[in-house]
Amino acid sequence: MRIAASGLVVVSALSLSLSFALGCGCGDKKREGLPPAADWQPPPGSGAAGPVAVEMPEEILARCAARAFVDDAARDGNMPEDVLDDLASVPDAGAVVLLRALAAAAARLPNAEQQAMLLGGVGLRLAQRGDVEGARTPLRRALALLDRPATNDMQRQLASMSVARAGGRLADPDAMARFGGDPTLAPYLARGLAEAGHAELADQTLARIATFDRLDPFGAAEIAITLLARGRFDEARARAAAAPVDQRVLGSLLLATAAVDARHPQARALVDDAARLMDADETVPSAEIDLARIQLAVGDAPGSAARRVRLRTAIAAEPDADRARMTLYNLHVLATRAGAADEAAALLGDLEARSAAPWMLALARGQSLAVTGKVKEAIAEVERIPADGAPPRGVIFVDALASYLAAARDPELERWLTAHICDGIE
Repeated sequence: MRIAASGLVVVSALSLSLSFALGCGCGDKKREGLPPAADWQPPPGSGAAGPVAVEMPEEILARCAARAFVDDAARDGNMPEDVLDDLASVPDAGAVVLLRALAAAAARLPNAEQQAMLLGGVGLRLAQRGDVEGARTPLRRALALLDRPATNDMQRQLASMSVARAGGRLADPDAMARFGGDPTLAPYLARGLAEAGHAELADQTLARIATFDRLDPFGAAEIAITLLARGRFDEARARAAAAPVDQRVLGSLLLATAAVDARHPQARALVDDAARLMDADETVPSAEIDLARIQLAVGDAPGSAARRVRLRTAIAAEPDADRARMTLYNLHVLATRAGAADEAAALLGDLEARSAAPWMLALARGQSLAVTGKVKEAIAEVERIPADGAPPRGVIFVDALASYLAAARDPELERWLTAHICDGIE
């Protein structure tokens, strides 16, 4: 394994390397959310004229956390969608409440691409949780938003990938018509169709993709993932192995990540494939962290720990301070999730030595506390940062609430959370 200090970044299948943008305080100022697109209307029966249901305590908490989250994203000009992946440990009932709150809050975001990214991600995860009907409205809204002129081409592309996969998950006719003939996005549609068991539609889409002249490396990786979701393990593995040399590491890593997240019985074998390829090639920190995460997930704790140690050693010589801080922050999150408290503390010290901004240190400490169930302490971390210091409240509120929803309910803690999370939230 040789870790490159610069060059092409191998992008995560989950967050597409957006996590460093969290709370950067460098984007758009807060503005009013976009009005609905002209060609999108709420479904029948969902208008404001009907009776207003009384919010349950967890719904109030979810509404406040979601609004803080999107307000921070509006302020910072990013959409840290990887926060949605942190809901993996939350039971379906609690996760659905929080996901629906995020969908409702999305209109507070200042541009169409941000809204579509969040709505597509929410729609996908609601469908995965079995709330198929609840997933349809976010998807329809996201599809309409993609008709708007783009203000950020990268965010639009990321939004389109997410919406295409969500549309496939729901077998949505408009999504299939929109993305099925697009060489860049059809693979994401096919993956969503396969993951949801729409076998015939998935195979039809794969057959259409086979007629395209070429696919980009990410699209090619999605084909292997689609084959895996269709139950064609050997074919998926062989396709990843047969990719062009310059795409093989990326494809193998993305296939292994998808297998881990889907809890595929052969996930460990695919993770080992990715590790062998990465150890024989020059790689970048983002890819190494992704591999360390999935190694941990399949039970290879020693392999994950050794990879983190090597990466921490390599990053010490990184001349680019921003890249070093990003890597150290992500390593700190991973070490915390691995239960390696001493390692996490040392990485936090490395971050401080690299002059990390107060918001980044608060985010690192806050997420560690939230992951370990210390939700009061997590919120206290960001409450210490003054408003002009861009405190990452929204991310920590969502993480703290996810930790709370994953545990036994505590009425006293619930009241405390409501007071602190909802304070100042419109």
